[in-house]
Amino acid sequence: MPGEAIDARSDVYSLGCVLYETLTGRPPFVAASAGEHLVAHLSQLPEAPSRVLPDLPLALDAVVLRALGKRPDDRFQTAAELHAALSKLELDASLATPPGALEATQAPDAIAETHALTPARVAARVRGNLPHPISSFVGRTREIDEVSALLRGARVLTLTGIGGIGKTRLALRVAGTVGDEFQDGVWLVELAALDDPTLVADAVARALGLPGQAGPPPHDSLSDFLRPKQALLVLDNCEHLVEACAELAESLLLDAPRLKVLATSREALGLAGETVWQVPALSVTSRAEGTVAERGTPRDGTALTSEAVRLFADRATQARAGFQLTAAIEPVVAAICARLDGIPLAIELAAARVKVLAPEQILAKLDDRFRLLGSGPRSALRRQHALRATFDWSHQLLSPPEQRLFARLSVFAGDFSLESAEEICAPDGEPHEASVLDLLAQLADKSLVQVDTDGTEARYRMLETTREYAAEKLTERGETERFVTAHRDWFLALAERLTERAGAHLSDPSCVRLAAEHDNLRAALHGSLKRLEDPEPALRLCTALGPFWYLRTHWTEGRRALEAALAAGTAVDPNWRAEALHWAGILAEEQGDFERARELLDESLSLRRGCADERALATTLQALGHVSERMGDYDRAGELKRESLDRMRALDDPRGLMRATNGMGLRALFRGAFDEARELFLEAHAISRRIEDQPNVGVVLHNLGEAELKRGDLDAAERHLTESITIARAISARRIVAYSSNLLGLAATLRGDVTRAHRLFHEALVFVRDEGDKDGIAYAFEGLAGAQASQGRFTEVMRLTGAATVLRETIRSMLPPHDERAFAELARAARAALGPEVAAQALDEGRRMSLAEAIGYALELSGDPPA
Repeated sequence: MPGEAIDARSDVYSLGCVLYETLTGRPPFVAASAGEHLVAHLSQLPEAPSRVLPDLPLALDAVVLRALGKRPDDRFQTAAELHAALSKLELDASLATPPGALEATQAPDAIAETHALTPARVAARVRGNLPHPISSFVGRTREIDEVSALLRGARVLTLTGIGGIGKTRLALRVAGTVGDEFQDGVWLVELAALDDPTLVADAVARALGLPGQAGPPPHDSLSDFLRPKQALLVLDNCEHLVEACAELAESLLLDAPRLKVLATSREALGLAGETVWQVPALSVTSRAEGTVAERGTPRDGTALTSEAVRLFADRATQARAGFQLTAAIEPVVAAICARLDGIPLAIELAAARVKVLAPEQILAKLDDRFRLLGSGPRSALRRQHALRATFDWSHQLLSPPEQRLFARLSVFAGDFSLESAEEICAPDGEPHEASVLDLLAQLADKSLVQVDTDGTEARYRMLETTREYAAEKLTERGETERFVTAHRDWFLALAERLTERAGAHLSDPSCVRLAAEHDNLRAALHGSLKRLEDPEPALRLCTALGPFWYLRTHWTEGRRALEAALAAGTAVDPNWRAEALHWAGILAEEQGDFERARELLDESLSLRRGCADERALATTLQALGHVSERMGDYDRAGELKRESLDRMRALDDPRGLMRATNGMGLRALFRGAFDEARELFLEAHAISRRIEDQPNVGVVLHNLGEAELKRGDLDAAERHLTESITIARAISARRIVAYSSNLLGLAATLRGDVTRAHRLFHEALVFVRDEGDKDGIAYAFEGLAGAQASQGRFTEVMRLTGAATVLRETIRSMLPPHDERAFAELARAARAALGPEVAAQALDEGRRMSLAEAIGYALELSGDPPA
């Protein structure tokens, strides 16, 4: 192929391709086109055969890959050399080519099926009683490798996991993989149907083919039989016979030094020296890169999807011969697999439904997954005929206290702490707190609760499918309302307690805790919003979460919740309603919805004036004053901010005074009184330093940097802004980083360092885009326009001007007069350089861009250093 002379070594390469496909059931390379196929043969090495089919000997990899060497000198020089290398491996007869297998009448797929070393052939090569698998085994390559390695180093290895996770299939696959390492065989002991623990030894004896006889106890007979042997016992489904299985395994392992035990159970056997390995769910996201098929066309071997999706597709094809995993269907299938937590049994049951339902319909019906997934293959155990039956089996094995806690834990969303489980699920001391930990540990041992110990505090969670089953059990017990309410009340109290002592930055411990509990807080809020006949809990929870939503930039989520709670009516404590209105206004302002922000804050202010909370009143005055400034109402802004400052001085509240002083500095900045603004910011800065309020030190330094920038002191501006960014990064205040970067970009432009300015504007724009901060996006457009003008790129200036103008009109945000004059001067310079018609066309192009298009355009400009 590279143009070199063809000799016998080309035939060796061809023979290597045939050998590869014979062994693995697939060709060395699979490509979407003939050209890609040619490139692969010229430049790529195929995946090692044992990676495609783990049952193949590793020694075979070296032989096959040498035959497929890219350079003729790297290959076997003759077919005889290749034959000799294969002969040395002493391969099992099952690898030999069956007579007539290459007859021309056979289709390629049939040839591959004939020659591939299938799981059935592996089982046939292993001495013992391993069953021949009926359906294909999908994925789990990493798991097979890991478990096989663990088994080689352990006497007893137990695979644990919830029902349907695939413990048995994985154990059998591993047993087949390592089976030829046990000269006396691999023996499967199926215990699922066994109810009497005294018969476990008899079941092992029957599996080994030992005749029933009178005489010594079964334990002794088994020990005598296994003592000299090198064998592997696979004890499958031990969970309902754990004590008996543990006792027998321990006895046999002590008496038979070359015996190993591989067990599957929903909980560990509890033996000394036992290695426990929890079987994970199938991967739902893709772990391999490949060529994405065209929308609506079938996937081919170059597009390797996730394990879960591959399993669904495989089983769906068995259920309905015409099923194809197209690029259009794959996202739906991936969503199904994600909703089912990657549980193989659930995925297989869902895939069987393609006989009568489209994938989109299956996904829509997963809210009632236990009814949807109600049947399975007749050959399966009765408890695996339906997903519910599998969970029923696990539930029946729980003690009454375990069943009680299991059901109550369903009120948690996402993960949860031991503290919350003790407080919510054991009210009135029943059960006692100490037993909650014990019961939680027992549920974790039985794989019904997942445990994460990576952080400083252990966190617990249920898979969503498990949680839904537990919720049904809670309903059956008549306890749903009681414990949903207990969950809401506990998390409401937690949010109020944490918010009260939280600092104004993301790394504050209280803010970190709120973030850890966010899923549960959302669930509590969602439940409260469903019961708005009493709106107070929802309003209280919303107001407690207001600062968290603000800091974490969950602005849309917060606004929706606050507006829904506020719409429930006014028959609540005016303090709660005023606080909810305040935070709704703050979040509306952050999203550039200034008109709505003013309405909300006006109503909040009216209620505040009738309440006795002076600090809250001064805070709302400050917020409304700032919104008035953004809308150009400078007279009202001045009145509101002055009143806020006076009230804070009367309260002798240093933090409130600092914020009010900073607010007056912003007013001076908006009016163009830059010297006055500088003095006010310096005063606010001194207070924030004195009270060691680092978050507000960063905020005030940002404002001070802007004042110095507009005074023309670039050195002072850059010094303050750089320090502001340093503080903001330390406390994860990314918004301050973005806004200070934008100002540093303006300073860099004034210094003529446009490359640095572009980088800074790009960083700022990426953040405000991700957070949906439209006011920040407009500022970034305007700053970038200045950098473009300094390079004489006036077409770009006009497009950015058009995009920024439309955005400000949309959100009704006005530039401060000084900035507005500077921006207008920039546009006039562009018009003079381009001419009226060209400038008008470029401006119109910018105005007609969608917001996404305008952001993409600006990012392209800022990411491309000027020539």
